[in-house]
Amino acid sequence: EVRATATATGELESELSNACYVTQVPTCSNGIDDDGDGFTDFPADPGCASARDRSEVDVACSDGIDNDGDGDIDFPDDLECSSPNDTTEGGTPACGDGEDNDGDGLVDTADPDCSSTSDRTEWSNGVCDDDADNDGDTFVDFGGDPGCDSIVDPDETDPVPTPDDIRARLLVVFDSSGSMNWNTCDDTFTDGDGSDECPGEDVACSTCSASGCGDGLPNDSRLAKAKAGLSSVVAAFGEVEFGLMRFHQRAMNFSCPSTNASNQSGGWQGAGAAPCGGGFNAADLLVGFSQENQSDLLEWMDGDAGPAGAGADTPAGGDVEIRGTGTTPLAGSLGSAQTYLENEELNDSFAACRPYRVILVTDGVETCGGDPSTAAAALLAAGYQVNVIGFAVSDAGAQASLNSIASAGGTGSAIFVSDEATLAAAISDIVDDTLLIEECDNADNDCDSLIDEGFAKFCDRPSGVTALTECTDPGEYVCDGLDDNCNGFVDEGLLNACGECGAVDPEVCDGIDNDCDGVIDPPGTCDCPAPQPEFCDNMDNDCDGSTDEGLTRVCGTDVGVCTSGIETCTAGVFGGCTATGGSAETCDGTDEDCDGAVDEGVTMACGTSTGVCEPGVYLCVGGSFDTSTCVGAVGPSAEICNTLDDDCNGSVDEGTDPGTSCGSSTGACMPGTLRCIGGSLICDGATGGTAETCNGADDDCDGNVDESVPTGGACGNDVGECNPGVLTCDRSTGTFVCVGETGGRAEICDGIDNDCDMNIDEGDPGGGDTCGSSEGVCTPGTTLCSGGALICDGAGTGGAEACNTLDDDCDGLVDEGNPDGGADCGGTDVGTCELGSEVCQAGTLVCVGERGPDTEICDGLDNDCDGLVDEGNPEGGDACGDDTGACMAGTTLCTGGMLVCDGAVGPTEEVCNDIDDDCDGEVDDGLDVGAPCGSAVGECQPGIQLCEDGAIICDGAIGPEAETCDALDNDCDMAVDEEL
Repeated sequence: EVRATATATGELESELSNACYVTQVPTCSNGIDDDGDGFTDFPADPGCASARDRSEVDVACSDGIDNDGDGDIDFPDDLECSSPNDTTEGGTPACGDGEDNDGDGLVDTADPDCSSTSDRTEWSNGVCDDDADNDGDTFVDFGGDPGCDSIVDPDETDPVPTPDDIRARLLVVFDSSGSMNWNTCDDTFTDGDGSDECPGEDVACSTCSASGCGDGLPNDSRLAKAKAGLSSVVAAFGEVEFGLMRFHQRAMNFSCPSTNASNQSGGWQGAGAAPCGGGFNAADLLVGFSQENQSDLLEWMDGDAGPAGAGADTPAGGDVEIRGTGTTPLAGSLGSAQTYLENEELNDSFAACRPYRVILVTDGVETCGGDPSTAAAALLAAGYQVNVIGFAVSDAGAQASLNSIASAGGTGSAIFVSDEATLAAAISDIVDDTLLIEECDNADNDCDSLIDEGFAKFCDRPSGVTALTECTDPGEYVCDGLDDNCNGFVDEGLLNACGECGAVDPEVCDGIDNDCDGVIDPPGTCDCPAPQPEFCDNMDNDCDGSTDEGLTRVCGTDVGVCTSGIETCTAGVFGGCTATGGSAETCDGTDEDCDGAVDEGVTMACGTSTGVCEPGVYLCVGGSFDTSTCVGAVGPSAEICNTLDDDCNGSVDEGTDPGTSCGSSTGACMPGTLRCIGGSLICDGATGGTAETCNGADDDCDGNVDESVPTGGACGNDVGECNPGVLTCDRSTGTFVCVGETGGRAEICDGIDNDCDMNIDEGDPGGGDTCGSSEGVCTPGTTLCSGGALICDGAGTGGAEACNTLDDDCDGLVDEGNPDGGADCGGTDVGTCELGSEVCQAGTLVCVGERGPDTEICDGLDNDCDGLVDEGNPEGGDACGDDTGACMAGTTLCTGGMLVCDGAVGPTEEVCNDIDDDCDGEVDDGLDVGAPCGSAVGECQPGIQLCEDGAIICDGAIGPEAETCDALDNDCDMAVDEEL
């Protein structure tokens, strides 16, 4: 603590401030790239499991290091890595470890998804996610092969669009932020996301009165409703191509969502906070455009993790479901959409006429620091309109922001919806606006290379248009005997009553209907200037004063039973035929209807139409009905339980009750009686099983109690050191218990919230005790928790021990360890001199061990420490040696660290030379003489060696002489009288 105190009387004195606690920010949320891998904090850095993680160091399967020394580095190259999140590169691949890793009941190579024991996982990737070129076009998987519209596409075969099925392309950017797990009324978490793995809870209508509330189903999250609405449109419209993006997420091990919107959800993790670095300020393409991608689109929205597994068995990256986690990078996602659309258009041979559009579905506003309106304007400038649908957005400010995005994207304003039905309707309206529908306008509106197909086209010859180019029928307006509008008719609407152009001819008395009004020579036309044969026209044609007189003609027929007769003209009309006519045909072998055929079409009804029976007819054969066969009739059959009158007796399902016992008496079930009810055999009165719930009873009547009850939502606390658990059914009690929860503990001083109350090291844990020492110069203090560690506050601490006869370090010892000492001291360390070392003695530093200079002696050393060795011939200059006999005296000289007798001649071995060689005062003494010498052969006699006068002689010897003829060996050569 720092405290100012006034010295003057009556002046102010400062009071002690409150204790200041410094909390260490966890490594994964401190804004620093601690491990230098280019990624900062959670979730951008793959080494961070959460924002509370205290290390950014990447796990073994993502750290770029061959940790197990097998030559393979990280996932996917190292087969022992099951995912990028695997913490070890060692161990055995999943298909050879003896375990059922994917929860399908099959182990290792017994699992059909394992091709060998070296497979890293027991689930197999589809052909569009298996790192293989399955169709031999040199392109691999989704994102690389144009034949793959998603990772779940079942084949890599490239589509070949034909002109008659070119469709508009709508890219849906789907909000996958953490708030999509809330209900549609407010920011209340629904305990899940509506999926099979993480269903959550039904929201009571008293909490949120939106559609689906209180129906007992976990379908109340924004995510569940939005996916349901979009799915219904995808399934309904085959006339357009949809693509699907979500906000960027990274693959994680499976975990259901929690109340923290930034925590991971399912198998994915979104951004943690602005500016959403590490690639999170963008969108992921889940399904690309394709005419056959409906099933792949629905796979991402069907509420199921997909083919890779379920729940905790789902491997990282295998969760094929949109999940809600992280922030809302609207601008970055629209930028990703533009990049994708521009690349698609480059490879689209029908891009010139095909509509492209972006549909942004979101429940909120930008939270990654971007400008989505600017991004929408960029899309519009590139030719792509942006529709914005706000899902469960009630805040006026948020609505204004989304309206701004829609306006910049060229669609006026956003559309606001709150449930799946209104979302589906909104998207349907957008689809309708983009459908390629041919119009009659001399253009190819539907991109099929055909113009105005399906429309009748016309010409207009009077106006000079002879080709079929007119969409509107100009009609016939010139009577010219031609088909002027090319509709297959000539002068329609222009001809007179006689079928000719112009006015009709006036009636003249010529026996012809000149004006084509159906009357020939009407009264007043003729004055009988030329009588004509009488004609049945109520006129006096022959000018005899009578009208139609005597005019008759034959009528009727003589076919069958009929006879012909005569009819008479009266008042211009023939009538009164006397013929005998026919009658309705009967089965009698005659032709009553006089058509030349006998008994044709005459039948007699037979059979019945009661129940399932259908009537037929008896045929007329040879003038009588053949009653042996009722042609076309359906007869009765044995009565069965089907709500039909099978035996055609007017009663339904009578006598079809088996009356036998049915159902089960196991668990909560009660047996009943098998009866025919409503056309089905029903176990009447039985109490059937229901889905197993956690209640200590066998609800599904399978003999097991509370088995396979789905887990509930998260439970417990995830604040501080606490980790939430999952509500799990305890079969022994029939109640849910919180399993896996890590609870709080008493707060200790470690910079962590141990008791999970959102406060760190509160209450000064471990503090308040006396600490420090009173030994030596030290004074005691009081323990205080600061910065996650206990410090001794207020203590007078010692320091390094000094040479002062005090116990400076408070260990009970004074001046121990030679404090301040150890330094060199003294004069010099040249030659044989040596420096000393300072030693603390009685509080004073004393130089101990010093060696000074000596008198120079002849020893090859610098004894006087002047840098010179044996200088001045030390110990030399004296006479030395001997001058007796052959010796000569010299002078002592120091050389090479030794005294030598310079210039002296020393003694040598004595020889017979009359000289005192060994300088002992005697000449030729001590020689080796007296040895035999000479020869004893023949007349010769040996002697002995003697030194006389400096020479060796053979004293007493008789030597050889010249040979004489005396039978003696005079020359001592062992031959006698030779050559004589």
